[in-house]
Amino acid sequence: MKFALAFVLSCLAALALSTGADAQAVPKGPYLETCSDARADGGKLVAQCRNASGIEHRAMMINYPRCVGPISNNNGVLICDFGLKDQTPLAIPPAR
Repeated sequence: MKFALAFVLSCLAALALSTGADAQAVPKGPYLETCSDARADGGKLVAQCRNASGIEHRAMMINYPRCVGPISNNNGVLICDFGLKDQTPLAIPPAR
């Protein structure tokens, strides 16, 4: 009987852990003041964000974990600094 109870409890614990494994913590930032229903999945952040007119719509940012600074809502678009300013741009040779 103890073995059966221990087995059932371990199965329930494994199920609870696997259910929450896909969910990620939503990153903090100023966007949360004008966006709702934010959720993170993999490298994607999705939220309902208001634009300058106050109209709410779906906004999405891919690769949000690469953000160097805070994530903001700019007129209904999720933005952040990816830290690319200090990198040398790729030089493409002129066509001959």
